[in-house]
Amino acid sequence: MIGIVGGGPVGNYLASLLKEECVIYEEHDKVGKPIQCTGILTDDINKLIKVKKSTIVNEISKIRLNAGGENYKFSIKEKEIIVNREKFDNSILDLALKNGVKVKHNKNFRDFKDNKIIFEDRSSEKVNILVGADGHKSHVARKTGLWQDRKFWRGIQIKAEIDNLEKDTYDVFFDACPDFFGWCVPENDNVARIGLGTLENAGEHWKKFIKRFDVKKILCYESGPIPIWKKINLRKDNVYLVGDAGLQLKNISGGGIVPGMKGAKVLADCLNNGKDYEKEIKKLNKELWFSDYVRRKLNKLDVNKYEELIKILRDVDLGKYNRDEPFGSLGIFVNLKLAKFGIKNFLF
Repeated sequence: MIGIVGGGPVGNYLASLLKEECVIYEEHDKVGKPIQCTGILTDDINKLIKVKKSTIVNEISKIRLNAGGENYKFSIKEKEIIVNREKFDNSILDLALKNGVKVKHNKNFRDFKDNKIIFEDRSSEKVNILVGADGHKSHVARKTGLWQDRKFWRGIQIKAEIDNLEKDTYDVFFDACPDFFGWCVPENDNVARIGLGTLENAGEHWKKFIKRFDVKKILCYESGPIPIWKKINLRKDNVYLVGDAGLQLKNISGGGIVPGMKGAKVLADCLNNGKDYEKEIKKLNKELWFSDYVRRKLNKLDVNKYEELIKILRDVDLGKYNRDEPFGSLGIFVNLKLAKFGIKNFLF
């Protein structure tokens, strides 16, 4: 018996791929809430599942980079989709249910001893394997010695009605805050998800950032911590971590759904076929390491340097590159063009 703690897209996707009997333990009474995510999925999602049209609220075909007085809008190679997280998560849950997986709601994990999952209501269930797919707060990681000194950006996001939206354009604001960025992700012509993430003083940065938008009405708040990837141990005895619980996110963007589902696919293959998870996950870790490397370089730039960077990028056709390719990200684009513009060691 495999017990998966967490009924989000990563845990559900893992369950849909497993051959052994499996139970998902979800702490809430419904899957897909609360929402703490922009809902952007890059084209790589299509290599994992067929996304139901009913879960898609918008498609993005352009990205605009903003800093100081500079901006640069470009068309992306593959359209990206914005999903309704509740519908999306439940669509993946349906895949797990079709695989014969059982789901138990309102099951709050509190400990794991002698191969027994102990819940808040003092009930327990015995499993052969425990998987922590329980997100950024991961009680599984905390209770099994796999927490390993994590750090988080503080994310603040609202869904709001605003004027002058470009439905097909995702805006990135390099100057919204230090050590990460701000964003505006449109759901349609007049509703967007607006947010930022930073290590410190998020509230102060947010007060300044939100003034850039003509917010007519705040529909909801969707804030929460954003885990910062670093290489950690993902297994201890018969306990495994995947998704946000295993820090499987892209530090350049904070995106965790697609990398987490990639991690779930690797873990499913390992559990199904007796492979070594720590060994097989190395390819994904290389992608996430490179994303972190670029993020650390970008975090050294001030507003003036970001403005200079955007000027350079105007002469680089970013639309030629797939954002999912690990060595096709922002940093490598710039690095390949530095000599042409006479700028050395700008990022690398």
